[in-house]
Amino acid sequence: MYELARKKQGAPLTYLAAKGLVDRVKRGDFVFIMTGAGAPPYMPKGETDGPLGAAALARMVDLAFGAKPVVITEEEKMDALVEVCSVAELAIQPENWVRKRAYGGAVAEPFPIDDEAARGAAEKLVEKYSPVAMIAVEKLAIGVKGIIHNMSGTDRTQHIAKVHHLIDEARRRGILTIGIGDGGNEVGFGMIREELRALGGIYSDCSPCPCKDGVVTVVSTDVLLPAAVSNWGAYGVEACVAAMAGSLEVMHSEDMERRMLEAGVRRGLASGFGRQMLDVDGTSLEANRALITVMREMVWNFVKRVEPRAF
Repeated sequence: MYELARKKQGAPLTYLAAKGLVDRVKRGDFVFIMTGAGAPPYMPKGETDGPLGAAALARMVDLAFGAKPVVITEEEKMDALVEVCSVAELAIQPENWVRKRAYGGAVAEPFPIDDEAARGAAEKLVEKYSPVAMIAVEKLAIGVKGIIHNMSGTDRTQHIAKVHHLIDEARRRGILTIGIGDGGNEVGFGMIREELRALGGIYSDCSPCPCKDGVVTVVSTDVLLPAAVSNWGAYGVEACVAAMAGSLEVMHSEDMERRMLEAGVRRGLASGFGRQMLDVDGTSLEANRALITVMREMVWNFVKRVEPRAF
């Protein structure tokens, strides 16, 4: 999927996302960050993939730009997302308070599951905040027949917020949109829908789901970043922005990764396999911490003053 998206967009994808943000986001601007996958009975509060990436990006928006993140998910999943954002050093507060803060604040906006309510909410939220960018991390979205699938082909439409209305509103107004996902059923993958359908299997036929049209969404974004794990794609963007900003602090630490995952699981986030465990899509806490170590090392080697060789 990365290769298909890379060919379509013509440049490194984490760079495209980071550069888009650097070019547009200024101090005091609002940035929408949406997430939310999983449904009852196994994942009523959501899964561990998505909220951590969203929180890391929200922290990045605050530290790198002095901008104000608005985190968006379903009402039922908001408690866990807020808890993870708190670990990421963000105070979730009312909009009028966040507007007054110079740094460290974020707004949480639950988004409707009902389609008509979501259409109205999208217009109101965009009018209210005038966001300069929207980022979706592991946010499920509709297929061509209006069905939202998980990666087993199961219909999850009645449990998932209809954020495609936010993306539609953004694209009408020229607001930057970035989609980060790992399966093809998330916001953004409409960009390579036909290429994925050509692969066959669940991408072209989601049986026993009656729509039989495959799990791939029709919702496209300006930048699409497929990743092996959606959080990892978000962390790649975070690392690129940290490098561009010249600040290692913008990239979250291994300890924060651990604490975010622990906090999310305590609040009900489940692994991609439906268990309450410190796991993200089958990858251990240790593996995710190691990834942060590698990314921080890359950022540090980019921003530090290089000692001249004596030979």
